[in-house]
Amino acid sequence: MNKKILGILQGKEFLYPHELEKQYLRVMSKIFELWLTPQAGEYFLDLMLDKRGGRQGFPPKVAAEIFRLSLVHERSRTVLKSGANDPWKLVGTRDLQFRNM
Repeated sequence: MNKKILGILQGKEFLYPHELEKQYLRVMSKIFELWLTPQAGEYFLDLMLDKRGGRQGFPPKVAAEIFRLSLVHERSRTVLKSGANDPWKLVGTRDLQFRNM
Protein backbone atom coordinates (compact mmCIF):
# COMPACT_ATOMS: atom_id res chain seq x y z
CA MET A 1 0.00 0.00 0.00
CA ASN A 2 1.45 3.34 -1.08
CA LYS A 3 1.55 5.71 1.92
CA LYS A 4 1.43 8.84 -0.24
CA ILE A 5 -1.73 7.66 -1.98
CA LEU A 6 -3.23 6.63 1.34
CA GLY A 7 -2.47 10.15 2.55
CA ILE A 8 -4.33 11.64 -0.41
CA LEU A 9 -7.26 9.41 0.56
CA GLN A 10 -7.04 10.81 4.11
CA GLY A 11 -6.00 7.43 5.51
CA LYS A 12 -9.28 5.80 4.49
CA GLU A 13 -8.03 2.32 3.67
CA PHE A 14 -11.39 1.16 2.32
CA LEU A 15 -10.92 3.64 -0.55
CA TYR A 16 -7.49 2.31 -1.50
CA PRO A 17 -7.48 0.81 -5.03
CA HIS A 18 -5.79 -2.54 -4.35
CA GLU A 19 -6.85 -4.23 -7.59
CA LEU A 20 -5.96 -1.21 -9.69
CA GLU A 21 -2.52 -1.14 -8.08
CA LYS A 22 -2.02 -4.86 -8.62
CA GLN A 23 -3.19 -4.99 -12.24
CA TYR A 24 -2.72 -1.46 -13.65
CA LEU A 25 -0.01 0.31 -11.68
CA ARG A 26 0.70 2.75 -14.53
CA VAL A 27 -2.97 3.85 -14.62
CA MET A 28 -3.07 4.26 -10.85
CA SER A 29 0.13 6.30 -10.90
CA LYS A 30 -1.32 8.57 -13.58
CA ILE A 31 -4.54 9.10 -11.59
CA PHE A 32 -2.64 10.31 -8.55
CA GLU A 33 -0.16 12.29 -10.61
CA LEU A 34 -3.12 14.26 -12.00
CA TRP A 35 -5.19 14.27 -8.78
CA LEU A 36 -4.76 17.98 -8.00
CA THR A 37 -4.87 19.16 -11.61
CA PRO A 38 -7.78 20.11 -13.87
CA GLN A 39 -6.82 17.21 -16.16
CA ALA A 40 -7.77 14.57 -13.56
CA GLY A 41 -11.48 14.71 -14.35
CA GLU A 42 -10.84 14.25 -18.06
CA TYR A 43 -8.54 11.31 -17.34
CA PHE A 44 -11.25 9.61 -15.30
CA LEU A 45 -13.67 10.07 -18.19
CA ASP A 46 -11.15 8.62 -20.62
CA LEU A 47 -10.72 5.59 -18.38
CA MET A 48 -14.44 4.99 -17.91
CA LEU A 49 -15.71 5.76 -21.43
CA ASP A 50 -14.53 4.11 -24.62
CA LYS A 51 -14.31 7.05 -27.01
CA ARG A 52 -12.23 5.25 -29.63
CA GLY A 53 -14.04 1.92 -29.79
CA GLY A 54 -12.62 -1.55 -29.57
CA ARG A 55 -11.19 -1.32 -26.09
CA GLN A 56 -11.37 -4.38 -23.90
CA GLY A 57 -12.19 -2.46 -20.73
CA PHE A 58 -11.20 -3.10 -17.15
CA PRO A 59 -12.17 -6.09 -15.02
CA PRO A 60 -15.24 -5.29 -12.86
CA LYS A 61 -13.32 -4.83 -9.58
CA VAL A 62 -10.82 -2.47 -11.20
CA ALA A 63 -13.59 -0.52 -12.94
CA ALA A 64 -15.41 -0.17 -9.61
CA GLU A 65 -12.25 1.17 -7.95
CA ILE A 66 -11.72 3.69 -10.74
CA PHE A 67 -15.33 4.82 -10.46
CA ARG A 68 -15.06 5.12 -6.68
CA LEU A 69 -11.86 7.17 -6.98
CA SER A 70 -13.57 9.45 -9.49
CA LEU A 71 -16.39 10.05 -6.98
CA VAL A 72 -13.91 10.82 -4.20
CA HIS A 73 -11.98 13.12 -6.52
CA GLU A 74 -15.07 15.02 -7.64
CA ARG A 75 -16.40 15.42 -4.11
CA SER A 76 -13.06 16.63 -2.81
CA ARG A 77 -12.85 19.18 -5.65
CA THR A 78 -16.38 20.40 -4.91
CA VAL A 79 -15.57 20.84 -1.24
CA LEU A 80 -12.31 22.63 -1.97
CA LYS A 81 -14.16 25.06 -4.25
CA SER A 82 -16.67 25.72 -1.48
CA GLY A 83 -13.87 26.71 0.90
CA ALA A 84 -14.76 24.11 3.54
CA ASN A 85 -11.94 23.14 5.88
CA ASP A 86 -12.67 19.41 5.95
CA PRO A 87 -13.63 17.87 2.59
CA TRP A 88 -14.43 14.54 4.26
CA LYS A 89 -17.38 16.02 6.14
CA LEU A 90 -19.37 16.02 2.92
CA VAL A 91 -18.26 12.59 1.74
CA GLY A 92 -20.71 9.95 2.86
CA THR A 93 -18.53 6.92 3.44
CA ARG A 94 -21.50 4.63 2.91
CA ASP A 95 -21.77 6.03 -0.62
CA LEU A 96 -18.21 5.00 -1.38
CA GLN A 97 -18.27 1.44 -0.09
CA PHE A 98 -19.36 -1.05 -2.70
CA ARG A 99 -20.43 -4.52 -1.78
CA ASN A 100 -18.64 -7.61 -3.10
CA MET A 101 -15.45 -5.82 -4.09
